[in-house]
Amino acid sequence: MNLVKEIQHLGVEGRVVLVHTGLRSVGDVDAKNYVNDWRDAVTDDGLLLIPTFTGKPTDLPERPPTFDVSTSKPVNIGIVPVIASQMEGGFRSVHATHSVKGFGNSAADFLNDHFDSYTPCDEHSPFRKLAEHEGLIALVGCTHTSNTTIHAAEEQANVPYHLIPGEGTSIVVDRDGNRLEQRTRFHSWATERDFMRIDKDLGALGIQTYHSLGDAIVRLIDAKLMMDWLVQRLRAYPYLLCKPK
Repeated sequence: MNLVKEIQHLGVEGRVVLVHTGLRSVGDVDAKNYVNDWRDAVTDDGLLLIPTFTGKPTDLPERPPTFDVSTSKPVNIGIVPVIASQMEGGFRSVHATHSVKGFGNSAADFLNDHFDSYTPCDEHSPFRKLAEHEGLIALVGCTHTSNTTIHAAEEQANVPYHLIPGEGTSIVVDRDGNRLEQRTRFHSWATERDFMRIDKDLGALGIQTYHSLGDAIVRLIDAKLMMDWLVQRLRAYPYLLCKPK
């Protein structure tokens, strides 16, 4: 299954695009071919971003993880990130829990200072930069439950439940084999979210449009418009995205 033309119809050529994927929903497609189809459609003049997260609920300030940009495998986010993390020709950010793999001429410049992030989705992270560069979020065969940029909005709005109290020092290994210390806060898994609560609003406001790719539904989101709107909403209603207890 070749998906390049379908992806091109999404208007992603030359854009910065963060892609979250539920590959089974797309159809009979190989994960590596799927990533390459996105690379061909976005082109090297744009920037394809794929999450390669390694964070897990057991990551705590008193038990920080170790991360190796060359060997640490993504966990709990599907096969596409695993394959993307191993592919040549890209650049993976150095972050203890929320690394991202980029493909395109600007990948290194865009991702290099993720190491400086004190919180997973702060101003040094790809998620905030995505909005600053008027990029797109593509949710392919998945929902806003997979939309990490919403966590960036939570951080920017300074909601009270998003991060575990305290900081930890993780050991991270960069692409040259250097072992570095990274001071960071950690995502709190304790508060259940309902990110689909904003799905209809994003559509009604024109921030999100609906498409298809193979057999999958695609939600295509303007990252800047979503961040601007959602940060404002979260500052007014900090628990907007939380499930009732």
